[in-house]
Amino acid sequence: MANIKQLEMIVKLREEAETKAAQLMEQAHQAFADQEQQLNTLRRYRNDYLQKLTQQGGEGLSGQSFTQYQQFVMRLDEALGRAEQSTNIARQVYQQRRQGWLDARAEKRAIEVLIEREQAQQVALQNRREQHQLDEFASRSFIRRSSH
Repeated sequence: MANIKQLEMIVKLREEAETKAAQLMEQAHQAFADQEQQLNTLRRYRNDYLQKLTQQGGEGLSGQSFTQYQQFVMRLDEALGRAEQSTNIARQVYQQRRQGWLDARAEKRAIEVLIEREQAQQVALQNRREQHQLDEFASRSFIRRSSH
C-alpha cells in the first residue's frame, strides 16, 4: 500500500511536469504561428510589390526608379530570408516542446500503469487471503461436523 502512495505522489509530480510541458508547447506553437503569419504577410507584400513594379514597368520607368524598385525588392528578399530562418527556428522549438510534452505524458502514464498493476496485485492477494480463510473455515466446519 505504501508503494501505491509513493507512486501516486510521483504521478502528481509528473502531472505538474506534463502541465508545464503543455504550457511551454502552447507558447512555442503560438510563437511559430506568429512567425509563420509574419512570413506569409511579407511574401504577399513582396508579390504585391512585384506586381506593382511590373505594372509600372509597362507604363515606363526611369532608370533611377527601376533601380530603387530593384533595391527595395532585394531588401524584401533579405527580410524574407531572415523571416524564413526565424520561422524554421520557431518550428524546431515547437517540435522540441511538443516532444517534451509527449515524453512527460508518457512518463506519467507509465507510472499510472504501475499503480494499476500494483492495485491489481493487491486485490489478487486480498482475494487469495479471503479464499484461504474461507477454505480454512470450511475445513474446520467439516472437521467439527465429522467429529460429532
